[in-house]
Amino acid sequence: MSARARKILVGVLLAAYFVWPLVHHQLVLRYRIDPWKLAGWAMYTTSAARIRISLLGVDESGRPVRVRPRSTPRLQTILSDYVYRRRTLGLFAPPDSVVREVADMHPDYAEWAVTVDEIGLNAENYFAVIHRSIYRYPNIDGAPGPAEISYPTPNPTRADRTR
Repeated sequence: MSARARKILVGVLLAAYFVWPLVHHQLVLRYRIDPWKLAGWAMYTTSAARIRISLLGVDESGRPVRVRPRSTPRLQTILSDYVYRRRTLGLFAPPDSVVREVADMHPDYAEWAVTVDEIGLNAENYFAVIHRSIYRYPNIDGAPGPAEISYPTPNPTRADRTR
């Protein structure tokens, strides 16, 4: 390798080294990926988030029915795998595998819904829901259809409630 090629290679590597933290920080902010993954420096900006999942079905009468996450060992395993994927990949990891399992358990529901809450430190430095994703899957011939995704604003913080 010539001296000029080495200089170019070192320049490209240094540029990538200095630009990657900015890219990683934006991935963490916008897509909720795990700040402790992908060799970024955003890990120093927050603690690792916790994930809480709520499963709901809507029966024939339109009444919401809570699905217990511990109802079967298989569902527990699928939920555990999903939580790991969600922590790592953030919004790039939809709960399709979880909904397929719930649909197999309850094929008569008109709709299945998965709420994913990310719990972490908020601006007032206490743990609260900092991001919420709601995935609604309609029942199409006994199988989940395409998801309708919403990102509602989490509940107000303690400081907001006192104002």
